[in-house]
Amino acid sequence: MFNPYGGIAAQAFMSGVLSGIVDVQGKRVLDLGCGAGVIGFCCILKQSQKVLFSDLHPNIGAGLFHSKYKQDMV
Repeated sequence: MFNPYGGIAAQAFMSGVLSGIVDVQGKRVLDLGCGAGVIGFCCILKQSQKVLFSDLHPNIGAGLFHSKYKQDMV
């Protein structure tokens, strides 16, 4: 897994989501190349309708399929 705070773009996007500058409420979000999933979790906190996490790393599914995050998953 990568350090989600290491990249300036990821950090700026997370900040935008959490501050409300980037409006994700009620929207469907694809966290492509999610790594640790921090951006996707920020979107969940801001009440996105659905967040799909995707990454090539084989361990990505372990923590992201907790029952709290399974709602409406296909």
